[in-house]
Amino acid sequence: MDTNAEPEQTRHTTNAAGPPIRQLFRDVIADHMQGPRPPQAAMLFDAETDPCWDDRSFLGDFYSEILHQDTCQPATAGGLALVTALAVDDRIPARHRFQAVDLLFRAATVTERHLAETWPATPQHADPDSEARAA
Repeated sequence: MDTNAEPEQTRHTTNAAGPPIRQLFRDVIADHMQGPRPPQAAMLFDAETDPCWDDRSFLGDFYSEILHQDTCQPATAGGLALVTALAVDDRIPARHRFQAVDLLFRAATVTERHLAETWPATPQHADPDSEARAA
């Protein structure tokens, strides 16, 4: 284990393009997704950036935009296409690819996890008659 490794950048950036991880994500998405992109891609491609973003705060905002508070929204599926492209590209550092895979897993299991948290009670927004109607 290399104990002399440089720590990841956590200071605020003055780069107009945003923190380095944003630039890397933008390059990867530009290569993987031509044509229309999901709305979350605006965080990568918009000219304006949050001046307070560093790598860590950008990642938190970006992933929250896709799976906000562990809840799938109508635009979540499009955002997951971005995350999938990041998870499979070797230019993305392994730690960040792992975070992307973790987000994909959390999105894929959100319903099961919410059900497990409320079991044996019926979840607040559940439709108990839906199973009978599906049969």
